[in-house]
This record gives sequence, structure tokens and C-alpha cells, in this order.
Amino acid sequence: HRDLHSFPTRRSSDLIYLRRYDEAMEAVQSDPRKIYSWGEWHGMPKEFALGRIYFLMKDSLRATAAFDHARGILETSIKAKPRDAEQRMFLAETYARLGRKEDSIREATEAAQTIPESKDAWLGIGLENDLARIYVMVGEIDRALPIIQHSLTTPAGFAPNELRLNPFWDVLRNDPRFQRIVASAPIGIN
Repeated sequence: HRDLHSFPTRRSSDLIYLRRYDEAMEAVQSDPRKIYSWGEWHGMPKEFALGRIYFLMKDSLRATAAFDHARGILETSIKAKPRDAEQRMFLAETYARLGRKEDSIREATEAAQTIPESKDAWLGIGLENDLARIYVMVGEIDRALPIIQHSLTTPAGFAPNELRLNPFWDVLRNDPRFQRIVASAPIGIN
């Protein structure tokens, strides 16, 4: 599942799921790379990864500084490759974390339209999942929930344990609609 590779190392991803943010931050900071890539996903600036961790640590000053630094890197990258869907999704999240809701939704929507699920069931649903995450980040929960529900019905969609364990989804834990979606998902790691 793609989200397991959303951080520079599998170790840092595991530490985030365990909510051991200080250790995850150390793992990312000690990695000498400035940009991370895995298979078809590429171009995550180190500052972006750190921004995510600082955000989870509720360190808004460092999160904002890291995301602002990542914003410059990503905007430059997109100028060079305007159809790069993954870079647009990273930029969409960066904008969301910097409070730029409209810019965030625009970038995420454009990225998702670049490779729709109807043309590529793997990459398309991954981008739709990212769009749902962006909607959650900017408070558009009603737009996110149908995507999440659909994703659970597809082979390349969200793994049920992603929704159950990833701290990203904590913001929805008390939403009865999200609770029903998660409760209806099969147990396992698919």
C-alpha cells in the first residue's frame, strides 16, 4: 500500500503509526537524502516529511517553517514538470498545512484528474486517496468520506488498518460516519 511509503524510510513510517514522533523525526533527520523516491512515487522533499512529523507533534512553528521551505522546492519542481501528479499532491498538502485551502484543493483536484482511476486503477485510486486526505486537511469532510468509502472497495484502495491506525485519521475518529465506514471495512492489512 502506497501510504506505507509516504515517509523516507519504512522505519519512520512505522514509528509514526506507533506515535513515536521524536524517533521518527530523528530517523528522517539522520537520512542524508534531501529528496525521497520509491518506485513510481518520487520527489518528496525532506522538509515536507519533517513538516508532517512536526504537525503530528503539534509543533506548529517548526511545521510551518518546514512546509514553507518544501513549498518553494515543490513550486519550482512543478514549473519544470507541470503534469507531475505526485508533486502536485505534495504541494496540495503543503498548501493545506499552510492554510491555503483553495490552492490546496485546486492542486489536489488537478493531480487526481491527471491520472483518473478509470485509466489506471493503481495510480488513479492512490491519487483519489490523496484527494480525500486533502479534503480532510482543509475541513471538507463531506467531500472526503465518499472517496474513502469507495477506496475500501477497490484492490488498490485504502487498507482498512490504514484507517484504523494511522494518526492522520485521528481527526475523524469521533465522526459517526467515519466510524461506520471503518467498522464496515474488513479486518486485515489488504
